[in-house]
Amino acid sequence: MEHLLNHPPSGRMPCMLLYGDSNIGKTMIVEKFVRDHPNICNEFNEVEIRKTAHLQMPANPCDNKLYAKIIEGLGVQPPVNHRGTDMELLGLRLLHRQPPAAGRQS
Repeated sequence: MEHLLNHPPSGRMPCMLLYGDSNIGKTMIVEKFVRDHPNICNEFNEVEIRKTAHLQMPANPCDNKLYAKIIEGLGVQPPVNHRGTDMELLGLRLLHRQPPAAGRQS
């Protein structure tokens, strides 16, 4: 996962999907990685640099549920009862407001 975090910014950033049988430690591995790479906050405890975005796929995924998880993973409470397109646009706006810190050293 380190190589993903340190990848230089590009038009299509790589991502990772971690899957496998239940109870083999997938969540534990990801949670440790997130703990090892905390967000950098300003004096008002607002996120300045978000190094990781962590989400767990909904059991019955659809556009709305997936975008809600992405928005939640970016530290924002997702709106209720919005169309998938609205959720997608909000998620993209949030990502552009706090782009990943790929290739940056803290």
